[in-house]
Parts: sequence; C-alpha cells; structure tokens
Amino acid sequence: MSRDPRLYLSDIVDACRRIERIAEGRDDGLLVSDEIVRDAILYNIVVIGEAASRLPPQVHAEFPAIPWSRIRAMRNVLAHEYFGVGRTAATPALQAARPVTRPRKPAAEPPLPGRRQAAPASRRRSPSWA
Repeated sequence: MSRDPRLYLSDIVDACRRIERIAEGRDDGLLVSDEIVRDAILYNIVVIGEAASRLPPQVHAEFPAIPWSRIRAMRNVLAHEYFGVGRTAATPALQAARPVTRPRKPAAEPPLPGRRQAAPASRRRSPSWA
C-alpha cells in the first residue's frame, strides 16, 4: 500500500519548521561551526529530499515553482556523499536552508493538498494525485 502524498508534504513542512527552530537566533557562522546544529539541519534537509523523491509526478507538476530536482539532488549528496560533507561542504546546503529561517511577514501558509482554504463549491476540485 502506498503512502498518501499529503503525508510526504506534511513531512516536508515539519522538517522545514524544525530547521527554522534549530536555526532561530543563530548566525551562519554558528550554523556551520556547531556540529550538533549543523547535523540537525542537514538531517532535516535529507528528510525533505527523501519525502520529495517519494511524491508522485502529479504533485511536482502542481507546484512547478519548487525546485524538486535540486531538492532530491541535495538529499542524494548528503546521504551518499556524506564522507565529503564536512564543515566547508555543508555551507551551501545550510545557506540553501537559510531562506526558510529568515524572518518574513506573517502570512497564511501556502495551500497544501488537504489543507486548502475553502473555495466556493463551484470551484472545488481534488488534486489529480489525491
């Protein structure tokens, strides 16, 4: 039995929130130099990439602005080239995760399948992959 794609999307959102909590109040130098912080963020990047790789193509098509292939590629580097991911090599991954952690104007979360804002009954539709 395959897992509901909404659960993978939820895993991605949860991992992003964990990265935000871990990185909150820390500058880029500390993110790289503190081994525990660095490893926690990198692990969550792996989780995001793994969940992204398990999403069906229809989900990727529904969110074309998200760089799915780059997310999966980063996961592969962190998971399979781990021996080369030292302090310096981790910097690009941590910088890529940094925009997630920067303060932004309070706004509603982007609509995710299963969490969409109610649309008028005439415009409601289910994602093709749900």
